[in-house]
Amino acid sequence: MNAPVITAWSALSPFGGDTAAFRDGVLALPATSAGESGPLVVPGFDVKQALGRRGTRAMDRATALAVVAVRDLLDSVPDRRERATGPTGAIVLGTTTGSAASAMQITRDSLTGEKPFYVEAARVPNAIMNCPAGQSAIWQQVKGPNTTLAGGRAAGLLGLRYSRRLLDAGRASAVLCGAVEEFSPQRQLLEERGRPAVDEPIRLGEGAAILMVEHALAVEPDDVLAEVLAVESGVHGPEDAAERIANCVTRTLNSAGIAPEDLWAVSTVPRTAEDRRVETRALDTALGSATPTRFPLESPWGDAGAVTAVFQIASVLATAHREGGAGKPVLILAVDPDGLHAAALLRIGEPS
Repeated sequence: MNAPVITAWSALSPFGGDTAAFRDGVLALPATSAGESGPLVVPGFDVKQALGRRGTRAMDRATALAVVAVRDLLDSVPDRRERATGPTGAIVLGTTTGSAASAMQITRDSLTGEKPFYVEAARVPNAIMNCPAGQSAIWQQVKGPNTTLAGGRAAGLLGLRYSRRLLDAGRASAVLCGAVEEFSPQRQLLEERGRPAVDEPIRLGEGAAILMVEHALAVEPDDVLAEVLAVESGVHGPEDAAERIANCVTRTLNSAGIAPEDLWAVSTVPRTAEDRRVETRALDTALGSATPTRFPLESPWGDAGAVTAVFQIASVLATAHREGGAGKPVLILAVDPDGLHAAALLRIGEPS
């Protein structure tokens, strides 16, 4: 086993504010109902309650979600904390644009204040998209590479590929790889004004999810949740989306030497009905007559932006053994409405 491996994960989601709530929520699907309207937020999440008052006076929601998710993951693997922190640890965090609320508030304050520079200095870092990754590293003393990737719904898979490169180059012994997205009225406004009109309402979601990615030879076999066999990405336009996404899927399978009929499952969460048609057409082209299980059939976390693909991976890890996926490959597909797509191929670990 030479591929990087995922050995732990954490998630804060509309299911609840910890990993156990996410696992229970996914295992309960489709019985779990997310309701019929309104945003899908992490229930009851409060920055100061989650992290205390010290150092959180000006912390925004996106940063707090990321800091808590990283903390929860490290707390779940105390035997590997030393390897994942200090100079041997790294953080790779996906985002769409960082915190839209913070960026827009700083801009507004500079325009409405008595002078343009009369803004609260403590809130300025929140307006920078790498604030969640930077604060997560500070809070948990992760002193190795710290990277933020802006890739929308594909950001989590782009981060997984970046993590693989860090490990291969010897830049880190363990990478905390994930994504974060917050809900805010500002983000809602940007989504409504910045996307083409669709016939169906888009329910925005939020959350944070983190994967621990390590060298296979550095961990015990029982700790391996999944091997990262391949990650590929590409761009598409409105006219050639299905063709280019299909090509990306084929490249991913070929890179790992996996035939379509060997797949156990495919995870994809289209944003709209039209996206579903495009992605289904792409998968039918790439997979031919193969019929792997496809899930989740609906997105229980709404349009979670950058954290979508990491939620997909976490849901696969939470359900694979129950559904007979142990030891088998699964394809994760993520497509962003701005024309970026990515696919990852994982092999689920054997039960200990």
